[in-house]
Amino acid sequence: MDRKKVLVIEELLTPKGVAELKSFLGLSNYYQSSSNFFSR
Repeated sequence: MDRKKVLVIEELLTPKGVAELKSFLGLSNYYQSSSNFFSR
C-alpha cells in the first residue's frame, strides 16, 4: 500500500453536510469495490 495515498485519506476533512457526506461515501465505496476487484 502506498503510504502517501493513505496519508491523503487520513487528512481528509470531516464532512460538514449531507452532500459532503454522500460524496465521501461514494468515493470510499468506489475505492473499496475497485480494491476488491484488483485483489482477486
